[in-house]
Amino acid sequence: MTDPSGDALFPVIGGSNTRGMDILGSSLRLSDNGSTLNVTMQVIDLSHPASTALAITGANFLQYVTRWQFGNTIFYAAMENTAANGPIFYAGKAQSIDLCSVSACFPHVITYPEPTFGGTTEPGIVQCPAGPSVSNPCSVTIAVNVADVGMTPTTAAASLLEEVGGYGLAAAIQDGLETNATAEADTVPLEIDGVCCYNFKASVQNGPPPACHEADGDGDIHGARSGKASFSMDEDRCEDNDPEDVHARDVDSNMNFQSTQILSVVFDDATNSVTVVGTGTDNGNPVTFTAVAVEGPAGIGTFSLTLSDGYTNSGTLLDGSIVLH
Repeated sequence: MTDPSGDALFPVIGGSNTRGMDILGSSLRLSDNGSTLNVTMQVIDLSHPASTALAITGANFLQYVTRWQFGNTIFYAAMENTAANGPIFYAGKAQSIDLCSVSACFPHVITYPEPTFGGTTEPGIVQCPAGPSVSNPCSVTIAVNVADVGMTPTTAAASLLEEVGGYGLAAAIQDGLETNATAEADTVPLEIDGVCCYNFKASVQNGPPPACHEADGDGDIHGARSGKASFSMDEDRCEDNDPEDVHARDVDSNMNFQSTQILSVVFDDATNSVTVVGTGTDNGNPVTFTAVAVEGPAGIGTFSLTLSDGYTNSGTLLDGSIVLH
């Protein structure tokens, strides 16, 4: 479903358009094996979250939520970002807060909790062209495990998802922190834009495939202490259906890293870079990681890796190359 541009106003009455909240479209697509529901939202410009947050008074969290009803339950998939540009992707069952002292009374505040508050972390990707515009916008896609939203791979294609809508919300606090008291104090998220609504059943009409970027690279940079540090990366599941992977080794620093789960891949065409966030192991010990690669051959391309156990290193390629498409 598409939505016209120019209607993401803040203030909502008489305000200016907020490009980072201006939703242009929403779509769903079920994978061929029925195990993954790809939830995609097009927004004019997702590449400048700090500017978007600054333009909306009190916006500490920028939330891009797609929600639907399946049976008698509301489910959602969401991306949440901050001015620091560290997006998280998650999905699950919507929750509610009753704004009175009597159980099951009205009104209700519907919340879409983050992973630490009941939501489930899902892989996700934000993709932005060098010059985001109405005709060439950014997109966010969340690859939701159907089991996390009430379905199974065998039943997903025939499942009817009703009243699918996508919303751009500005929040002072995370949804999972909302309580009766905070909701009554009006800290609930403010809707800046939305596109609603449509029904989806993959067996009747599956959605379009999400936009696909490719990131491949391997080579060496200077080690954190001495010598060389090697790396390899393959971030293009939608191109070749191979598992996404980041591997790095810095012998003189006793670092041997292997990714185990990719949580976030953010392509920035303006800087010809990709940022990969996930979990892995360093010498067998669990860590979280952030890897940033900038396209180019030896002498031009760069690679950096930061691990939660304290290892960090970055440098220009001594050999090898990084290719982004």
